[in-house]
Amino acid sequence: MHGNHGLLSGLLLRVRKALVISLTDGGQDAVRLGLRVSGLPNTLQQEVQTLEKQGARVALKVVGLVPGADRVDSIMNPKWIKPCLENGRQRGEADVAEMRTFWNG
Repeated sequence: MHGNHGLLSGLLLRVRKALVISLTDGGQDAVRLGLRVSGLPNTLQQEVQTLEKQGARVALKVVGLVPGADRVDSIMNPKWIKPCLENGRQRGEADVAEMRTFWNG
């Protein structure tokens, strides 16, 4: 981080639209669920707000856990690749209309 800006808002200064994809919404349960490996403060929501204050339209997509999972033992474990890819494909298909409107609107 630098100044009052986090990584996202510093890199994306002056953008008009930003799609942010995150494993977590920035809440405190992320480490317990295995979606973050660090207990350091998560500034995601602050950075989204900063982008919006700078005039960007922001679409935040929170991936979360794959359906049926209550936690992830390790986000680096290869066993999660296939279910995560499938979940991503399904979510992508479900979000097509929303994303088309976001980018073209």
